Amino acid sequence: MVNNDNYLKQNIIWNTVGSFVYFFCQWALTLVSVRLSSDFVNAGNLSLAMSVTNIFYTIACLNVRTYLVSDFSKKIKDEEYVGLRVLTCAVGFLLCLFYISIFKYTVSQMICITAYMGLKICEAWTDLLHSFEQKNNRMDIGGKSLFYRGILSFVVFTALLYITDNINLAIISMTVVCFIFIIFYDHYYVKKFIDLKFKISKKILKISCLSFVPITLASVVSTLIGSLPRQVLEIMNGTEVLGIYASVATPAVIVQVASSYIYNPFVLRLSINYEQRDRDRFLKLFTKINLLVVALGVICIIGSIIFGEFGLKILYGEKIAKYSSVLIPVIIYTSINAITWFLINIMVIIRKIKSLLIIHIISGVISSICMVPMIKKFNMNGVSYIMIIFTFICLVLMMIDILRSVNNIFKTQE
Repeated sequence: MVNNDNYLKQNIIWNTVGSFVYFFCQWALTLVSVRLSSDFVNAGNLSLAMSVTNIFYTIACLNVRTYLVSDFSKKIKDEEYVGLRVLTCAVGFLLCLFYISIFKYTVSQMICITAYMGLKICEAWTDLLHSFEQKNNRMDIGGKSLFYRGILSFVVFTALLYITDNINLAIISMTVVCFIFIIFYDHYYVKKFIDLKFKISKKILKISCLSFVPITLASVVSTLIGSLPRQVLEIMNGTEVLGIYASVATPAVIVQVASSYIYNPFVLRLSINYEQRDRDRFLKLFTKINLLVVALGVICIIGSIIFGEFGLKILYGEKIAKYSSVLIPVIIYTSINAITWFLINIMVIIRKIKSLLIIHIISGVISSICMVPMIKKFNMNGVSYIMIIFTFICLVLMMIDILRSVNNIFKTQE
């Protein structure tokens, strides 16, 4: 593992640029699906596909990245990580197919979801490759990959949608292009660090059950709370209403994504500080990152209050701008969720995995009880209120657990 701080600057720059461009291009797919379509059905189907596949993307990833980056003892071999990802990608894809088969989706919606799940499998695979690069202080490689793939996917999607007005053909073409790019770019560079051999052993399955499965179940709960309210909204009010909500809500995800630019490059350093039991440096960096993420959220909330309607008018026109009241609750949710994303990484670094799952289950149960009544009363805003309740409970419980656990662990070293 390379511990050269000279790489930190380029890691931050490329991770930020690449992640932002990829996120922007993925968000722009929703914008394009509104602009190039005669109604909101394409946007609604795209949003539905994104919501459903997020659940199974979590399973495909199994939230290995932070664990892998902080696995300094080499408890798990590289080929075992690769073998596990092959297995989880297959399981995630099959479960997605099973899921859509038991719901009353149209044939077009089933094709849309399946095609988009193919794209999420590509993302899950590259997430593993970028994890190995991050552990070797080379996040710049992954950042460049995200940069190029983001532009390619947007161009292909837009061209096919413009030519055919078929959202399914656009998604299928985008997925194929991304797959080809990964083979020729990402595989070439990751081989500088590991051999892409894979092995599925009893040890990796045991560790998965004890560590990765609880982390993933926690993420599944979080993803479900983000996805189910949208599906309930679609059932109660129709695909067009979901398309409107998705169009307004999608730009708000910038808060979560931008926050990851702040803390992702420092996950390795936090892991090293914790491994070395360097209490002062760990807590100082932990506090600094939290304050930066909070500041980002506050700026975005204020910005949405002042410029929300104007921004939506520029992006989507008058037909969406009149729903600007939906934007502020979404920004509040994404601001809180940005902090919880960072805290989840910390919980994994300090190996508080069972606690992470319990906290998510408690938060999920409480917010689920409120789901239908909230959406009935507040319509689109009800979706955001449910997610605010969930993320706020998670944030408070995780912060308490982290501070208590870190202090106790460091005290034992004194």
